Amino acid sequence: MLPDHGVALVAHSGAFPCSTHTRVGAHTHVRGNAKSRHYAPLTPLMGRSPWIAKNPTKRRAHHDIRNALRRGRMNREPCKVCGSTEAEAHHEDYSRPLDVEWLCPKHHAERHRGGP
Repeated sequence: MLPDHGVALVAHSGAFPCSTHTRVGAHTHVRGNAKSRHYAPLTPLMGRSPWIAKNPTKRRAHHDIRNALRRGRMNREPCKVCGSTEAEAHHEDYSRPLDVEWLCPKHHAERHRGGP
């Protein structure tokens, strides 16, 4: 756990040494006046939300949908229930990431609450 000095942390990948030292490796610095300008190496999950760490299959499915849309392998469709063009991808089974139903936010929320 990094100490809280009340200043913003800045991380860099460590592909090359930073200007304050010659050690190569991922680490953080603080902006502003702080007693220590250098901290310990970053942990693999630092900066990731707890949800991402707990739900890697769901995260991968969301990522796959985003990539398919961006690459033109999939097209966003209107809501299956009302026809709204503001539709979101709904997964019934996250192990089949590209098998989705397109639902507007209202009907997507209803589906998660156990609606039609």
